[in-house]
Amino acid sequence: MRSILLAAGAILALVACGTVATEPTPPRGGIVAPEAAGPPLSPAALAQHIRILSSDEFEGREPASRGERLTTDYISQQFAAAGLQPGWNGQWLQPVPLVEASVKGEPGLTILRP
Repeated sequence: MRSILLAAGAILALVACGTVATEPTPPRGGIVAPEAAGPPLSPAALAQHIRILSSDEFEGREPASRGERLTTDYISQQFAAAGLQPGWNGQWLQPVPLVEASVKGEPGLTILRP
C-alpha cells in the first residue's frame, strides 16, 4: 500500500511539473514588433566584427585607453552604416563616470584537459 501511495505521489508531482502548450498572447495595447532594420547578420560578417574587435590594434579595449576609443568609434561607425540613429543628445556615446578600475586578488587562468 505504501509503494502505491508513493508511486501515486510521484506521478502527481510529475504531472504538476508539466507545462501546457498555449498560443502566444498578442501584445497589449496594439503594440506590434518592429520590422527588421535590414538583413540579418551573417555568420561571416559576425566573425569579421569579432576578428576586428579582438585584434591587437584595439589593445584589449581597456577602459579610458586608446583601445576603448577605437572600439567605441568602430561600433558607432557600424551602427551608422546599419542606418541606426544616435540616441543620447544626438550622439552615439554618453558620459559615464568611472570611479575605479582595478584587479582584486591574484589573476589566474586554469586550462583543463578533457
